[in-house]
Amino acid sequence: MYEDYTAIKAIGYYFIRFIIPLFAAESLCVFTLPKRKWWLAFYLSSSLLYFTLSMNVVYFDIDFKVGWFRIIFLIIFLLSLIPMFATYKLRPKQIILFALSAYAIQNLGDNLSSLIIFLSGLSSAKYELYQSLIYSGIYIVCFLPYYFFFVSKLKGEMIPDLIEGNVVYLMSIITLIIVYLVSMFAQSTSDFVGYVSSRIYAIIACIFLLVFHYNNYYRKRLQDQNDMLEQIVHNENEKYKQSKRNMELINMRVHDLKHQVEALKEYAKSSQEITALESLEKELHIYDNAIETGNATIDFILAEKSLYCKKHNIRFSSLIDGEKLSFMSSADIYSFFENALDNAIEAVLKAKREDRTITINVVTKGNFLVIHLENFCLEEVEFSNGFPVTKKDKTFHGYGTKSIERVTKKYGGSLAFRYEDNTFSLNAAFPLDELPHFNSD
Repeated sequence: MYEDYTAIKAIGYYFIRFIIPLFAAESLCVFTLPKRKWWLAFYLSSSLLYFTLSMNVVYFDIDFKVGWFRIIFLIIFLLSLIPMFATYKLRPKQIILFALSAYAIQNLGDNLSSLIIFLSGLSSAKYELYQSLIYSGIYIVCFLPYYFFFVSKLKGEMIPDLIEGNVVYLMSIITLIIVYLVSMFAQSTSDFVGYVSSRIYAIIACIFLLVFHYNNYYRKRLQDQNDMLEQIVHNENEKYKQSKRNMELINMRVHDLKHQVEALKEYAKSSQEITALESLEKELHIYDNAIETGNATIDFILAEKSLYCKKHNIRFSSLIDGEKLSFMSSADIYSFFENALDNAIEAVLKAKREDRTITINVVTKGNFLVIHLENFCLEEVEFSNGFPVTKKDKTFHGYGTKSIERVTKKYGGSLAFRYEDNTFSLNAAFPLDELPHFNSD
């Protein structure tokens, strides 16, 4: 049964068991969630208000009791929302969802601690020090993985809308009610089986709620990434078509201009006129697409990038057996090489002119087609799960890299990145057996 505490003892009991742990669990979000302007002032003042109101609720025993059922914990939980609404710049439903997760982890720690204390025979008041140590240790054990595996992943604008319909919130509230009722029942029962089973049931319910939130977040996050990747693929296809049309138009125009220059040279009378026309002819050769790899898509990509590299003093060399890329569709070839070369160009532009080098090779080795691209890279590259991590977005690794990964996986290939001695390299290997073949145009 609930012990007959004095007001001061009740404050200590509720603060140690519920008020402080709940506040600590909710405050973990301070490190990650988007916050309001002047958030620190709002956070400190609203937190002080939360503790003050909670202390008054406990001191004056503001509660509704029917047998073992009480609403004091619910009142304190609702008060704990004050700092969250004052601090975080989120939708109300999102704030409530994070508060429910915090309540679940607090309740998990409390029920687990109570079960350990009960089974170890330390329930007597003379073991209060040991009880406090157990509560503190269990809360730390529960809070750390909760922070690192869930809360720390919620980075600012990366937080998706965590709801489709109201299913998530309905399930969360139902679970919360179950945890709430079972925990109070466990407090009131003196029966060994009833106490242990109710505590275990409450622990399972808390874990279910946390896993439900965790899975919902990552499912929604994965869906958002897939939607974004689909949009990027669509944009890349449109860019490919437009780039191809532009290159064809440039080639046609250059071809016409070369004939016109040849004709004008016949009518040139002075050496100055001839020199000027020869200079113009030389300039036109820069735009002449003379690259022939055996694959039309690769040819125009290399022609396009070669122009850019010449303009920005980047030494660009390639050895490509384009015919071996016939297993890829033109759109996928464009997506892979366009993103790979754009990333390389972006990196070398940060270096001195003499260090701006990019090399790309596409050759067969045994039964594999190997694509190797390397470029000078002045800045140290960080990796996460084998993929380069951009400074702007350490969660998604950059969608250009994801497009390269998508194409590689589509054709059963393997992909690896490496950085060593100011050289960044991309290596992809594709098995050539039983792969489909596409037209290159």
